[in-house]
Amino acid sequence: MVKTNKQIISWKYLVIPGTIIFTVVTLLRALGWLQGWEWQLFDIMLRSRPLESPDERIVIVGIGEQDIQSTLQSYPISDQDLAQLINQLEQYDPIAIGLDIVRDLPTPPGTTELNRIFETRDNIFGVYTLIGLTPIAPNPTLKAKGQIGFVDTITDDDGNYRRLLLEQFRENNDHHDGPDYSLPLMLADYYLNKNYGFVLEFGRRDQMAMAFKQEEPLSNPPSVPPFVELPRFTQNTGAYVRADDGGVQILGQFRHHPQPFPELSFTDVINHNFAPEQIEGKIVLIGITATSEKDFVDTKATLQNHSINKIYGVHFLAHNTSQLISEVLDGERGLTSLPEVGEYLWILGWTGLMLLVIKRSQSLPFFILIYGVSQGALVFGSYGLLLGGWWLPVVPVLIINTVLAVAYLYYRYNFDFLSQELAIRQNAINEFFEEIHRTALQRCSLLSRALEDPDFDPSNLRQEIIAIDQDIRQAYETIEAFFDHHDQRVNPQDLETKINKLFQQQLDQILIKYQLNHLALITNFEPYCNHNLTQNQIYKLTQLIEEMICNIYKHGVNVKRIKVEGTMQDVGYILSFENSGQPIDQAGIKQLEHKKFIKRLEQALNGSFTVKALDQGTLCQFRW
Repeated sequence: MVKTNKQIISWKYLVIPGTIIFTVVTLLRALGWLQGWEWQLFDIMLRSRPLESPDERIVIVGIGEQDIQSTLQSYPISDQDLAQLINQLEQYDPIAIGLDIVRDLPTPPGTTELNRIFETRDNIFGVYTLIGLTPIAPNPTLKAKGQIGFVDTITDDDGNYRRLLLEQFRENNDHHDGPDYSLPLMLADYYLNKNYGFVLEFGRRDQMAMAFKQEEPLSNPPSVPPFVELPRFTQNTGAYVRADDGGVQILGQFRHHPQPFPELSFTDVINHNFAPEQIEGKIVLIGITATSEKDFVDTKATLQNHSINKIYGVHFLAHNTSQLISEVLDGERGLTSLPEVGEYLWILGWTGLMLLVIKRSQSLPFFILIYGVSQGALVFGSYGLLLGGWWLPVVPVLIINTVLAVAYLYYRYNFDFLSQELAIRQNAINEFFEEIHRTALQRCSLLSRALEDPDFDPSNLRQEIIAIDQDIRQAYETIEAFFDHHDQRVNPQDLETKINKLFQQQLDQILIKYQLNHLALITNFEPYCNHNLTQNQIYKLTQLIEEMICNIYKHGVNVKRIKVEGTMQDVGYILSFENSGQPIDQAGIKQLEHKKFIKRLEQALNGSFTVKALDQGTLCQFRW
């Protein structure tokens, strides 16, 4: 009987390797060795999100190659050209203007006019940098009014940007009183305050986080909550391991659209080549979009790539600003993750599920199916949770499940191979015993019965012993020949005549072999019509004939005649053995029914064996 997987694998053989694999993978994750793979999968999932509509609350005015070559008076853009651009935009009442042009020195001509605009306008925000060897100071006029925001970014070890730096703390702040805020945060705060009455404050669940609170409801939709806390990035958020979480950071979510924001060129604005409603009430971001300037940000998480995995810096700021506004007004959930303990419990749960799948798998096709389904559920389930704002570990679970699956398949391969080897050896032992039983032991049984006969000639004893010795020696050669050809199938065209001929030859040999010349054998074999027998099975059937003749003669009383018939019926082929004389007693019948050889033949041919006592004699039948 073939044991199922449920019978051959106990929990102790699963828990120990499962624990080792879980420990090794989680240790690799804790050391940060899986960070790169997890980041790549994170980027792929973000790129695979459903398309969003463009955010028309933000408009980008790009200064591109054509503007530099044909419209600008000089480059870098002069204060005069910049003042002209701002004056043109202000005619259409934008709610705020962000200048993503980093410089700390005047660029005449037009410096006086530009400073006058900065002094009279409260909705213009300049930029500066804090990080690096040479930080760039903001415009003094905008600095004095507090209308500045830094544009520093934090890159991951693979060179890509996935985090937004919103606030920085410094002991000696030379730019203004209080903490430093990023330009996207300044623009989003201004927009939300002017339109909806939101103000920036600390979080409630996490007092280090940032939040928007609505003090005076103005015109916000009913679905907008009065308090929105931004999930703060920590050093072990998601796949990160001991990352720099200085200041206040959040995970970035780029707006998922090939053209996420309306965009105008410098020339379009100067020539009034746009509709007024494109600017009115919108946030306008002015920045460089000339490829020669190489103002790029590396990211793989957006569809909007102007170069390989790159977007312009002004677009990066637009994405950041859009994310902050969308989390407050559109109900978009900021990305977060489970606590570290929760993440490792998540990994442990999937490991336990995989071990349970292995434990319950009773066949390789079933295991492969369940393994594929579970891996798909992991990936697509995690993708769905990411859409809901939860970033959960996937790569460690995939690695653990894959290693466990490979280990299980290797185990099954070796187990099946060993089982086949053991089955072959056991089969050889069984065949050898059956061959000895069919020849030497049967001859011993008949000799024992003959010795009880007063008329037995003692001179025949030596001859019988020599015959028994020859039977034992020939058993090995018979078994060797059997294993050389046991799987070969007989030609269907020869089967009908061959099997009947073999049956008849076997009967003739039995009479000579066991000196049963006084026994009358009546035979009748109908043609055999099934064409699916192997050499092994035919050999077994001839053994059955010899076994039945010897046992009927041995267990019967006054057996003078045995009728052997083979008939083809709808239920299959039937071999019948009917003897004359007295019926075999119940002990003999029970012994015949429980012979191991017959039981194995029943299993091999999916057949059945019956013994029935008649008024005169006994009827034995084998059907298959």
